[in-house]
Amino acid sequence: MKASSFENPLIVSGNKIHYYKATQAYTIPFALTESPVLAMPIGLNSRHLPIGIQVVGKRYEDFRLLQIGKALNKYIDRIEYPLNRN
Repeated sequence: MKASSFENPLIVSGNKIHYYKATQAYTIPFALTESPVLAMPIGLNSRHLPIGIQVVGKRYEDFRLLQIGKALNKYIDRIEYPLNRN
């Protein structure tokens, strides 16, 4: 059985770091400050891997953040994902 990407360590600056530890820096500050966060796909890189952005809003400004996301969506490349080849 193939291990998921969540079980394999990520290489960060040449060091092996568990997925959850490597990604906590992107989530914990906003959870603690109760800031709304919007993650959006913005395109594919040259190897056809997804690229995304994370937009953070002010506390209690969820609807404003969604409006910003809607405005940004106009500029995002339409992503065509490859077919699932299982």
